[in-house]
Amino acid sequence: TDPRPRMKPYFPTGVPVPPQPARWPLLLSSIGLLLGGLALAWGLTRTSVSSKFPPPKSGEQQPGIETHQPSLHQGAESMIVVNRLTKRFGKVTAVEEVTFSVAAGEVIALWGSNGAGKTTVIRCLLGVLPFSGEVRINGYAVPQEGREARRIVGFVPQEIRFHEHLSVNETLEFFARLKKTSVDTVSVWLDRLQLRPHGQKLVKELSGGMKQKLALAIALLGDPPVLFLDEPTANLDMQSRDDFLDLLNELKHVGKTMVFSSHRLEEVLSFADRVLILDQGRLIADAPPQEVYERLGKRSLLRIYVPVGQVSPALEILRQHGFQASQNGRGIKVEVDAHAKGEPITVLAGAGVVIENFDYEVEG
Repeated sequence: TDPRPRMKPYFPTGVPVPPQPARWPLLLSSIGLLLGGLALAWGLTRTSVSSKFPPPKSGEQQPGIETHQPSLHQGAESMIVVNRLTKRFGKVTAVEEVTFSVAAGEVIALWGSNGAGKTTVIRCLLGVLPFSGEVRINGYAVPQEGREARRIVGFVPQEIRFHEHLSVNETLEFFARLKKTSVDTVSVWLDRLQLRPHGQKLVKELSGGMKQKLALAIALLGDPPVLFLDEPTANLDMQSRDDFLDLLNELKHVGKTMVFSSHRLEEVLSFADRVLILDQGRLIADAPPQEVYERLGKRSLLRIYVPVGQVSPALEILRQHGFQASQNGRGIKVEVDAHAKGEPITVLAGAGVVIENFDYEVEG
């Protein structure tokens, strides 16, 4: 249990407090926070919210994403330090002896299949789950200095449960008050994440992509230098996923430190500076994106289809350029670098070979 929580739970007048076993203080705190939060939420009025966050004047330029550059606390060598993190649920070890560090402004991906331990690691970093080992965020120990650590962290869960009958504006103001952050920042993020046109909509009217964008806006209230994101695109369609990743890339370019989990390898390779590969709770690799396939023992293969009469010349041209190539039916199978997939096509086209079609796959 966090000895210094940022928020103290309370029960509204007239709501009975159910008896709870002493070993469940976290559950009691969660119930108190939820009930107290709902009472506060219903106390908001749409009129007051809309007056506090007026739309920009006609012709006024809306700002892009701009944040304060993260700085390390005195004595901290990395923004995040994790040393021998272990989490057990009874006899089951969910995370075992995981160690890594994250520099300020770095983006780290936790990648692995379902059950690999990605979500558990993030919950331990947040201080939500008790664990053994050491976790420090900008020098602050979790959970001993949890209040200080959480002040500089924003969190986007895989699925966040909003109050469906509050508007976008009201939801942001509600969370700003919970975080003890100036409600003036609500207007800022309405513009920066292009939520302004949806400000008066009820949450239940939003698409999945818009709800996830709202979750990101909530995480960014107070402009924290660190973001934790747990499978943030898991429930989004392709277009919404691309839009959300574009927002994260903007935050990356302005220096946010991010740790995100994903089971989509293509997402990890395109966005992360480093990839931590988890398997059954163990950290089996810590590698830059371009080395992930090699670490996993996977091969990147390009299948190129050329006219029948050009198959043999094409094979010879590719081999002369150092490619491992072989005939595969009407096509040619070429092993390629995952970050230079088009190079064989460029070589063949430059030699006058007609490319009829091609496809790409990961084998192994």
